[in-house]
This record gives sequence, structure tokens and C-alpha cells, in this order.
Amino acid sequence: MGLLTYREITPVDAGELAPLFVETLNAPPHNGKWTVERASQRLYDVICRECVSGLMASLDGEICAMILGSAEITFDGRSFEVRELCVDVRHRGLGIDVALIQEMEKRLRKEGFSRIKMYLPTASDETFAEKAGFEPCGSMQLLRKALK
Repeated sequence: MGLLTYREITPVDAGELAPLFVETLNAPPHNGKWTVERASQRLYDVICRECVSGLMASLDGEICAMILGSAEITFDGRSFEVRELCVDVRHRGLGIDVALIQEMEKRLRKEGFSRIKMYLPTASDETFAEKAGFEPCGSMQLLRKALK
């Protein structure tokens, strides 16, 4: 693998990150139907929220991955909840996801965070999460309800 560099994400990056988001989330296991316009809107919305931070990773100068999340205060400390994690499908299997999470962890520790939480699609390959040190959290489950 070549040189992997990181930089903090700002609202002006939403348009540049949208194609990566679309390519990643329209591919298996997600199989979404994202457009670049809708992805750009989503990313801008997430980036502009309070207590949101993120990193983009570039491999040899080309954007290849991103992580976005938000801070949450609980009774036992500050948590970082991953909202978006994308790795360019052409760069999967290189460990970029784990490297990006580890870089984010290093920065979060300096800011006083005590943990990271992440939701995964049920059909996803959880191997990378295990390699990054994540473990299942049996005390919660994600629920949803359509508003009609």
C-alpha cells in the first residue's frame, strides 16, 4: 500500500466526498440507490451538525476513505458514534478502514472520548470491525418506524 494521509473533513468537502459515498453505499452489502446530489446533501447535513467530526483518507493523493461521526455524552463519559464510514471499493481489503478508525481513535483519545460506537448492516463483513477492536454491544438494538 502507498502513502496514506489524513485530513479533517469540513462542510466544503461534502461535494468532493459524495462520489465515494455513492460508490460505496450503492455496492454490496448496502446496495443503495444513492445519487451524487442526494449524497452531497446528506454529507453536508451530517458535517454541519453540532459535535460532528470526521477524517478523510487519501492514498497517494487520491481520496479513498472517510469517517464521520458525532459526540454523545452519557453517564460514563463521551462516546463517538460513527455515522458514515466509506472505503472506495477499489481499495477494499487493504486495511484502510482499520487504519482510518485507528487514526480517528488516536484523535478522539486526545479529546477525552472513552469509546466509539458503530452500527453495521446485518449483511456486512464484520471482519474489519473485529480487526479494529470492535465487539458486539448486546444491550441495544436499532429499531425504526416509517412515518405515514
